[in-house]
Amino acid sequence: MPSFWYGVFVMADFIKRVGTNGKISWQARVRRKGFPDMFKTFRTKVEAQKWAAVTESEMARHVFTDRSLAERTTLGDALEVYRDEVTVEKAGHQEGYVIKAWLKHPLSKRTLSSLKVRDFQAWVTEKKATVGPKTIRLHIGVISNLYNRLENLLEIEALPNPVLKLILPPLPEGRDRRLNVIEHDDGTVRNEAEALIGACADAVNPWIRPAVEFALDGAMRRNEIVQMRWEHVDLNAGMVRLPAAITKTGVSRDVALSPAGVQVLRTLPRSIDGRVFPLTADALYRAFVRARKRAGLDDLHFHDLRHEAASRLREEGLDLMEIASITGHKTLQMLKRYVHVKAKDVVEKRQKSHGGSHG
Repeated sequence: MPSFWYGVFVMADFIKRVGTNGKISWQARVRRKGFPDMFKTFRTKVEAQKWAAVTESEMARHVFTDRSLAERTTLGDALEVYRDEVTVEKAGHQEGYVIKAWLKHPLSKRTLSSLKVRDFQAWVTEKKATVGPKTIRLHIGVISNLYNRLENLLEIEALPNPVLKLILPPLPEGRDRRLNVIEHDDGTVRNEAEALIGACADAVNPWIRPAVEFALDGAMRRNEIVQMRWEHVDLNAGMVRLPAAITKTGVSRDVALSPAGVQVLRTLPRSIDGRVFPLTADALYRAFVRARKRAGLDDLHFHDLRHEAASRLREEGLDLMEIASITGHKTLQMLKRYVHVKAKDVVEKRQKSHGGSHG
């Protein structure tokens, strides 16, 4: 029957329940034409009246959102749907590993409606002791993507994204490992790029040398290289058209190649399965590790080749927007972490532009 809550007239029904242990609870029932019947149980009648008053007010103002599904669905349930509907369509397995880790965490047992900023901030604090900023941001990014898709995936509406206001650890400065030409005191010169290519040429795996040469030209990611197919390649146009299904960002892009990059592809035999480089990402990585060891470049990562390629594009005179069209970076800030122009080259260009020397 109707009641008052702090001067507000509430039409909801309130039912007192007594459990087998003698514990009392109150169930509020809100019924209004044009809206689903809403039921919720509380410890006290005052709490039930407050919820009913807010619910009826939102219905009257046509701003009501049914939160019952969010109150029944756990984070783990939602992540499993996200994995099966979204992650399965993405290239690579990184997001799948992240979801697997979340499903093992206690937060996955909590309902979506109960999770607040403080819960995820506590997770960030917990993880800072064992993993780096990039890993933390990757895990939080998956949660953010999930909340942004809740309406489409689970018909859960107007649920705030609890990770948007998190204080995340800053990313470290980007690696600036370049392939250098080193002049030793005894007059000898070591060209690291030549050393690496030479070591790749000596490899048992015949695909490692062209894959590395191509990586240094196209600035593509390892997974993109091994998933690239001949149908994506236009040698006459000097371009590789990567479909969204194999890019990390899920956005298709055209990768402009230099004549050297085109020549690398022209020399390759056609594989039976249609891929340009018929290797797994793991096989490419392991072959690269063996080659870098022979070259004496133990600190070099395969991903550094992408940094090197992006930096070379800048040195060729391409602007950041043009480089981003090749590398697929979504923001110039992200790209700046990849482009490492050698200070010596900048000095030489400035001296040349001014027609002089240091004086």
